[in-house]
Amino acid sequence: MILTCITILILFVTSYLAYRSFFLSVKKGKLQRHLQRKGVGAEAILLNVEQTGLYINRHPQVKLLMQVQPRTGRNFVTEIRDTFPQVDPARLRIGSILRVRYNPADIRELVVLQG
Repeated sequence: MILTCITILILFVTSYLAYRSFFLSVKKGKLQRHLQRKGVGAEAILLNVEQTGLYINRHPQVKLLMQVQPRTGRNFVTEIRDTFPQVDPARLRIGSILRVRYNPADIRELVVLQG
């Protein structure tokens, strides 16, 4: 009886985590596509880069701390976590300038443009 309850609990927790992971990745993908089309363009100076140790589809996730310099308005500092298919060490060097798009209503919503 106890073994059955534990098995059911493990299956429930595993299913919940898989569902949550899938839902969050779909939501993040939609947000990134929306920002790439409608976000405000800016340049950002890379202040810090850290690998999180997490790999998604064999791509490393990195934490980027950036100072975003919009064309209008005040500069702001934000941090994002994202995966990069082929991390180019020269591109993700402290002091590098990256092209980004962000949501001015919520500056935590930001996407680094590839290329």
